[in-house]
Amino acid sequence: MTARALPALALLLAAAPTPAAAGTARYALLVGNNRGHADDAPLRFARSDARRLARILIDLGGFPEENTVVLEERRGEAVRRALLSINERVRRSVSGGGRAMLLVYYSGHADARSLHLSGSSLEIEELRKMVAGSAATARVLVLDACRSGSATRVKGGKPAPAFAIKIVDRLSSEGLAVITSSAASEDSQESDGLRGSFFTHYLVSALRGAADRNGDGQVSLTEAYGYAYANTLRETSKTLAGPQHPTYQYGIRGKGDFIITRTDRAAGHGALVFPEGGHYLVLRDGPQGAVVAEVLTERRARVVLPAGRYFVRRRRPDLLLEGWVRIAAGERARLETGAMRRVAYAQLVRKGASARALSHGPQLGYLIHGPVAEGLGPISMVELSYPLSLRHLTLAPRLAYGHFGGDNDYLALEQHEVAASLGAYHAFDLGHLSPFVGLAVGWTLAHQRFESEGVAPDRTSHLLHIGAEGGLDLHLLRGLYLQLRGAALTFVGREPRATITYQAAAGLGWQIR
Repeated sequence: MTARALPALALLLAAAPTPAAAGTARYALLVGNNRGHADDAPLRFARSDARRLARILIDLGGFPEENTVVLEERRGEAVRRALLSINERVRRSVSGGGRAMLLVYYSGHADARSLHLSGSSLEIEELRKMVAGSAATARVLVLDACRSGSATRVKGGKPAPAFAIKIVDRLSSEGLAVITSSAASEDSQESDGLRGSFFTHYLVSALRGAADRNGDGQVSLTEAYGYAYANTLRETSKTLAGPQHPTYQYGIRGKGDFIITRTDRAAGHGALVFPEGGHYLVLRDGPQGAVVAEVLTERRARVVLPAGRYFVRRRRPDLLLEGWVRIAAGERARLETGAMRRVAYAQLVRKGASARALSHGPQLGYLIHGPVAEGLGPISMVELSYPLSLRHLTLAPRLAYGHFGGDNDYLALEQHEVAASLGAYHAFDLGHLSPFVGLAVGWTLAHQRFESEGVAPDRTSHLLHIGAEGGLDLHLLRGLYLQLRGAALTFVGREPRATITYQAAAGLGWQIR
């Protein structure tokens, strides 16, 4: 969300007593507005992103709760009054020679000149001057402007001039940083699947410990920004709006790196340890809950979370692993990946727990169907299918070919059959099994060639069929599954008489994400 915000935010957080020097008073004002002007489509996550960032500042960044003000759906005048009040408190706190820092964060609609706050406006330049005029030793203004979209919502204001505020690159000497949410030519984005903006989502995960590459219990500026940048760029490259490149500029005095959060001293929190590399999602309250952390690591890692029970999902190229873990305050909980349940991507799509709306893959099988016309006996066929699994329905286009030969005392018969059909069914996921029921329609071309002492011309039959089908998928390893299927079909050809017969099939399929 705050693409350029992390470094400056980290710089200020470095002054917090837990991760950095004690004796610095810390103040934060966080504003989240889903509603802008009358012509702005409502956002969904500006308010919740402000709350999430505030919680991290309090829990892991050393911001006192009484000094952290969160405003939601407030008008411009209310924001102005709140900032003036905080500035007065800052002035009093530094009057005796103390140090203080101020963080102001906004998420909502904006255009190139002003913030859109519940039907009112607040000039960006006015807000910047209020932050710059604060008596705080270190000051930062984070602006995350938004506009609406669908599943991936574009944030960045009206499509007029690019939302570009020049970064003040003299923080060490003048103590001011102004941060916008992405590169000047880009929009920032929020995601329905993550229930928040991409950047804030990965920023929060980084600050919880996902970016602690050296495992020292501290998240540095370099670690946090690198983690948030890489993951924001990766995920937004898959969206319609295109890649979002988080950027920053700041100046520091002295040597070394800034520590943003300490993940080993959080009251009421515990650590979740990931024993091996992989891509993990940690969700609150179950499979449909909000994502509270996302970890993408090549080695052992950990995140710090409030004590409680969490649902963990590990993404793999071929399937997902799911399981529950309980985290106790002050303790480490190890994720036992071997005990996690395997879930095929088609199952995940069907229960609405995937950002993808479709799972698909090839299937090769064998089928047999009963006689469909006089002189046509049961025939075995090779079938190639490509099921497309949607949320509530699976569509399975199929092609099949069969060959049969036989003779008796009077003639020899050679029969070729080609069939094209479409199955449409609904599946019920029960662990490793997914039974399904549905309908099938199709067309069959059967060609017969006879050899006899008499006259026996070749015969070609065109047949249409429709019927009910059912079966089950047995999910095996690495996206592989076995399907068993049966159907009762009615075949109709040129003759007015319809034939009801059976069909049975078995096949192996492989699901692609």
